[in-house]
Amino acid sequence: MPFDGEVTVFLFVDPPREFRDRECPECAASREADERRQEDEELNRQRGLVRQRWVKESGIPWHLNASRFQDLDRAYSREAQRLCLEWVRGFSVDNPRGSPSLMLYSREPGVGKTTLLACMASHIFEGWQGKPGTARCPVKFESGPGLVRRIRATWDLPEDGPRHEREEDVYKELKGVPLLML
Repeated sequence: MPFDGEVTVFLFVDPPREFRDRECPECAASREADERRQEDEELNRQRGLVRQRWVKESGIPWHLNASRFQDLDRAYSREAQRLCLEWVRGFSVDNPRGSPSLMLYSREPGVGKTTLLACMASHIFEGWQGKPGTARCPVKFESGPGLVRRIRATWDLPEDGPRHEREEDVYKELKGVPLLML
């Protein structure tokens, strides 16, 4: 089979020399496709590591880290599940101000509000397709009483005492998080 690759001829040398590609166009295309596939696999691996880090950084209770909408009982709180899934599908990490606020309220504890929040966070983490090098966790979960305790713990502490979290540190940590779950 004749080689139909690119040929470069250098006429300024005596005798003129020809340089040909070392591989046929089909081989080059196959190699480039393999390289792109390997780059995509590496990017997906790095994204997976970032997602794992986010699960830890987000503050979601550890026993709910694996919560997914598809794992929930469809008969339980069907309307709340539908609303939360619809809301999170419309949420953009890049434009969080474009999403309305969502409030889950119940007079009684234990009805699944925190589980739904964990499902929403998992949905955001799994759908993220950004650049791993510059990624910041887009979700921060804080319980209301826990946040109040953190802030109160910063009051009336001596400035010259051991290093402690300041009230400004708490606010700075929460400022700019695309999705704050309280």
